[in-house]
Amino acid sequence: MHEKITLLDNDHRERRDQKNLVWVVLFVTVSSLAMSCGGLFMSITGPTLQFLAVNTDSRIDQVSVVLAVRSVGAFVGAVIFSALSSSMNRSHHVWSLTFTSLALGALLTVTPFLHSRALLGVVEAVGGIIYGYFLCGIQGLYMKHWSEATSRPFVQITNVSFTVGAFLAPIIAKPFLEMESRHHTNARTCLTDSRNSVYDTNHTAAEADTFDPVIWSFVTIGAYATLVAVIFIVLGLCNIGKKIFQDQRIEIEATQMRPLKEVWALFILIVMYMFCSVASRGVFQTYIYSTAVCSALKMNVRKASYLNSLYWGGNIVGGVSGVLMSRYFKPHLMILLDLAGISASAIIMSIWGEENEVVMWIFTFVHGFSVATLRPSGMSWSNQVTNMSGKYIFIFMIGTTAGSSVMTQVTGALFQKNAFSMVHVVTGTSVSNVSVFTLMVAYNRCVLEK
Repeated sequence: MHEKITLLDNDHRERRDQKNLVWVVLFVTVSSLAMSCGGLFMSITGPTLQFLAVNTDSRIDQVSVVLAVRSVGAFVGAVIFSALSSSMNRSHHVWSLTFTSLALGALLTVTPFLHSRALLGVVEAVGGIIYGYFLCGIQGLYMKHWSEATSRPFVQITNVSFTVGAFLAPIIAKPFLEMESRHHTNARTCLTDSRNSVYDTNHTAAEADTFDPVIWSFVTIGAYATLVAVIFIVLGLCNIGKKIFQDQRIEIEATQMRPLKEVWALFILIVMYMFCSVASRGVFQTYIYSTAVCSALKMNVRKASYLNSLYWGGNIVGGVSGVLMSRYFKPHLMILLDLAGISASAIIMSIWGEENEVVMWIFTFVHGFSVATLRPSGMSWSNQVTNMSGKYIFIFMIGTTAGSSVMTQVTGALFQKNAFSMVHVVTGTSVSNVSVFTLMVAYNRCVLEK
């Protein structure tokens, strides 16, 4: 009789686990779609950078300041999540992610209709806050409620989802950019003069009243983000937070949170690591299109768009590989492979890329592939040392924000003088990252594990 009851209990538990698995897959899928909206939001400003500059009567470096403000907003969003995470239950957590997705869709839709650089800055800053909150919210949810080893693939999945969105952004924008480019030359879109003199000379009153087709790229992405938010709302109404986190047994496997006095020096190194990692990625994704058009490469809009997409294609392949590899390889090894790839590809492009288009095509893919798992692997490595799922998770965003805002702005200023300087900036940050990670490993082994 006892054995019969045990079999019934096991059968009931198995059915419950299978049902929970369906909800987990559904939640991860919709969360990934929402994360792809973040990738679209962050990436669409790359191929449309000249459009935003013209639309707000600004130079490239001036619009870069707006993008830096967006990065600061992402840090603020991460801090907000860290402050609220301990007081929120799972249901509140899921609903907060839902409403941030809905707000991001609205912001994407209104962006192309802003003709004031100040208003553009406000919208990008608010969008950055939403993105930072959502990114930390999803990753924190995974790391908090699943073990360190179990959470690795899911942390990588958020990165892949972001990358898919970033990859799709230039593809979505390409046909609209081609429609717009039929009326203007690269001289206008590169905007290398102190003001938009070429634009002002050729831009007639009739053209000013014409609906710019590039606007449709933002509207399309905004509509997609809104649709994903609606699906998220349906999941919230189904109380999915309770359904996917019913079993608490796995939480006992979480890494212990070390006191701040033990890890503050390591946190400084983690910030530097994230700074270099995100700077390499952010600068490349933002300026590869403009560099291809405005440097000695002199690519047309079509080829530059394909080069931009190739970079994100490498990111997707690298990210998917990272999801699979993270189950069998530790973060330390994955980081070493990533650092070797981004450093070698950046150096080769820096030396031969401007004179040889083939080099740019090949190593743009290699760089995108290698940089794909650098940040999430760094997060998983840090989570092995101390629990980063709660109040410490904003540490990642300090380096992320600084890397995006500072180096995007620096590159924007250098772009005015030399359009190919972006590749040299990426080379510097990539090589610097090797030194930083070496110090991280040394500190962990010689101080924390001693």
